[in-house]
Amino acid sequence: MTTCLDLDVGNSRIKWRFGGAEGNAPADQFPNVKQKVARVRISTVRGNEADLSQWSKQLYGLEPEFAVASESLAGVTNAYSDPHTLGVDRWLAMCAAWNASAGSCVVIDAGTALTIDVVAENGQHLGGYIVPGLATMQRHLWDTTEQVKVQTEDYVRTDVYGTDTKSCVANGTLRMCIEFINGVSRSSGLSTPTVFLTGGDAESLLPQLDTEVLFNPYLVLDGLALALP
Repeated sequence: MTTCLDLDVGNSRIKWRFGGAEGNAPADQFPNVKQKVARVRISTVRGNEADLSQWSKQLYGLEPEFAVASESLAGVTNAYSDPHTLGVDRWLAMCAAWNASAGSCVVIDAGTALTIDVVAENGQHLGGYIVPGLATMQRHLWDTTEQVKVQTEDYVRTDVYGTDTKSCVANGTLRMCIEFINGVSRSSGLSTPTVFLTGGDAESLLPQLDTEVLFNPYLVLDGLALALP
């Protein structure tokens, strides 16, 4: 059996899978699998293919295979007029989600950016949204104000008013993301879509969501296996 090392290289984190093992690390820390690797398959949104190629060849003597967004894959049709400009992570996640659901789906990736994509029952990608993620919103406040210098992962509840700057920022940014996700999920135009949630902030958002979701932190890696079988 071919043993693949799969990587999902995001803006902030790297998720990886090898055999039955999975993990994630900061985006500048590539995994160092010691076992025999037959193939290296990569999804990256960082434009760092040259660095990844050098790392793979030095460590494993292998030229890595890079996934790209395409017009269609595994029954899903891309909504973009120029399919290659769609983020490869979004593309792989929605292809994996649609194949897992065998029907319409809403795919939420809560990372540096919060993205939502909607796929109809027939596999047609209807489009989506891209907005700042939790940490990105906080960083923008830090960069553009003099007195709102807060960066926190201490998210509590969306229905509680903050009583100091830290809790105002934490609860406010969390509420913005939750209201956005709930609103899109309710108004997707699909009758009974399966809602998938992935990304680094997914576990912070999960307890607050009104809608039932399937949490899969490695959804992009599932799509990578479809793109590069």
